[in-house]
Amino acid sequence: MNSYENSILVLAHDAGGAEILSSFVCQNKKDYLFCLKGPALKVFQHKVAKLRVISLEQGVEFCDTLLCGTGWQTDFEYQAIKAFKNANKKTIAFLDHWVNYKERFVRYGEKILPNEIWVGDHYAMDIAKKTFPEVNIHLIPNPYFKEIKEQLSTIKQGPSDKKQILYLCEPISVHSEQQYGDPGYWGYTEIEAINHFLDNLHHLGGQYKKIVIRPHPSEKMSKYNWVKNRIDLEVEIGNQVSLLSEIVKCDLVVGCQTMAMVVGFLANKKVISCIPKGGVKCSLPFDCIQDFGRLITDKSITLL
Repeated sequence: MNSYENSILVLAHDAGGAEILSSFVCQNKKDYLFCLKGPALKVFQHKVAKLRVISLEQGVEFCDTLLCGTGWQTDFEYQAIKAFKNANKKTIAFLDHWVNYKERFVRYGEKILPNEIWVGDHYAMDIAKKTFPEVNIHLIPNPYFKEIKEQLSTIKQGPSDKKQILYLCEPISVHSEQQYGDPGYWGYTEIEAINHFLDNLHHLGGQYKKIVIRPHPSEKMSKYNWVKNRIDLEVEIGNQVSLLSEIVKCDLVVGCQTMAMVVGFLANKKVISCIPKGGVKCSLPFDCIQDFGRLITDKSITLL
């Protein structure tokens, strides 16, 4: 293990952070070691050829720097930051979204901030600077979005299926309950959101004939099987192929506020946020993501 000294430990659990970090690793060749759990392991196995996976304890002992995500589903990244700081070693966290920045670094009432925070765009930069004035914030143009754009440039895209919708799921109630003890903390759950969309799908004009339901990487594939008996449209459970493959095939991308929706508009698809009335407003800072509620209530607005 001594040959690994001065390596960077790349650590992640959640899929969002794993996508960004794995893209960064592929684009910036350095001496990395990896500590991966949950959905992150599958993401890295798909994208990184040689994974030298070690434990957190080994990482603290043999690596000088921690580069991690900011996961919601466990306190894996939080504990890693704490362990590296206790060892007086450098810690860097890459934020993968635009919401709940403070909460990502608090567990059990204790706040542990990294030495540096990296963000992928100017929107996140502004939020992070206001939220963490005491931390060094660095703008690293989102490596995952760069990867997506490069992939799109090489894909020979045929015509998309004008009758197909891709619905991107996320475990909203799980995150809310873990963080706040209330699955409905944000004013809605993932089940309420998808029912809201299905109940009002007719407002889009009736041209859609198929909906692909893509579970979040942390969700069971069977979680949304009930949708097949919920509507008359053809329903397929996705996540059998890559996110980009499913996006390219569809005409409309729908979700609440998952980062995967941004991939939709990078691929020049129509994108809708279907957060139900009373839910916390979509945090994705992109004007091209349309609000489903407004499309329902304001007939002067058309789906872009």
